[in-house]
Parts: sequence; C-alpha cells; structure tokens
Amino acid sequence: MAFGSLPHPSPLKNLISRILGFPNLIRRLQVPTIMKILDARPTDMILDAGCGYGHFAYEISRRARFAIGCDWQLSPRLGFVINRTRPLAFTACDVHKLPFIKSSFDKILLSSVIQTVTNKNALI
Repeated sequence: MAFGSLPHPSPLKNLISRILGFPNLIRRLQVPTIMKILDARPTDMILDAGCGYGHFAYEISRRARFAIGCDWQLSPRLGFVINRTRPLAFTACDVHKLPFIKSSFDKILLSSVIQTVTNKNALI
C-alpha cells in the first residue's frame, strides 16, 4: 500500500486514495518525514494524540508494536481501518485529559495539535 493512504471500504475510493492520497494529500506527503522523525521501532507503544482521520496512527501501526490514535471526535471510517490486521486502536478523548496511565507510551505524536492545546502542562 502507498504510504499515507488509509484503506477504504469502496474498492474505487480505495484505489483513488492509494494513487492520489485524496482527500488528505497533505497528510500523505507528510508521512515519510513524520515517520523518520518519530523513529518508530518494533518494540514501541506510540500514541497519536489528535489523530484526526488516523493517517499517522495507521502508518505507526506498520512499524511499532502498538499504536493508539485519540481525538476528541472520531471518524466513523476508522471502524473499517481498525478491522485490518494491524496493532492499532482508536479512542475518543481530549488531549488535556488523556485516559492513559502516565508513562504508558514510549513516544507520543502531536502533529498539528500542539497549537490547539490550551494547557501545555496537561501534556507532561
């Protein structure tokens, strides 16, 4: 599968997404750089806080032991994505009140999220 494209239940839309990256071309173009910086390893547990449609979480799940994507509102399309054979889960939550025990993750990705966080101390 092409990097940065999410599987789609419709074969035609899946093909278009794989070729063009539509409708999230920007995310698709960011994937190689983000993944290089994140340096996900096969033993890592990684949280994608503010995952949106789950592009990065999906890519992380291809490299890490387990990936969790969280966002305040999850896309119904993510149900199809997690039904794939990937170590991947999604949860609806606010990054200010993450429902995880501290130090649960080896790495946390906050892509296009940090500017919306009002209480930076909540992320520590």
